[in-house]
Amino acid sequence: YQKGDYLSVINGVQTWKVPASGTYRIEAYGARGGNGGGPGARMRGDFQLQAGETLKILVGHEGLKAGAEVGSGGGGGSFVATSADEPLVVAGGGGGTGHNGAYSGASHSQGQSGTNGMAGNLELAGDGGTNGNGGDASHTTGNGTANGGGGGGFYTDGQSSNAGAGGAHGGKAFINGGYGGNSTGG
Repeated sequence: YQKGDYLSVINGVQTWKVPASGTYRIEAYGARGGNGGGPGARMRGDFQLQAGETLKILVGHEGLKAGAEVGSGGGGGSFVATSADEPLVVAGGGGGTGHNGAYSGASHSQGQSGTNGMAGNLELAGDGGTNGNGGDASHTTGNGTANGGGGGGFYTDGQSSNAGAGGAHGGKAFINGGYGGNSTGG
């Protein structure tokens, strides 16, 4: 078999055509948050797949470190779904860090394995997404201005805000292409 017969990549999403019917073990890892942020989740499952069925695969990337030590982005989740956008395995990415790398490695900044994300750990942090939806934007303690975009979920985008030049954009949902947000955190 030629690689192109079963695997292709379109806009960062890999599609894989199942070569033979059988039971397949699928394992996914969410990426770590930037600048020493939380680790991503690990998920695994066994699935009965049919020859010719197509799966969509999106691999999350490590969050980026923001300029001037104002924080870092969260890691991207990794997704495996059917061609009809039914999730098989989703592993959440780890949370980013706060100002000057603070709050890294805290237990609530780890990628989640359930259907809900975790809220950030500061006073006005955004809530995590629920039931596969994107998370809320966060706010800077003291001035109430949202400065961190929410992480994208499977079904809906993360919440955006108008803070800073160009705003803090939340991550896109898997079904909307899974692109990362543009923010100092989230």
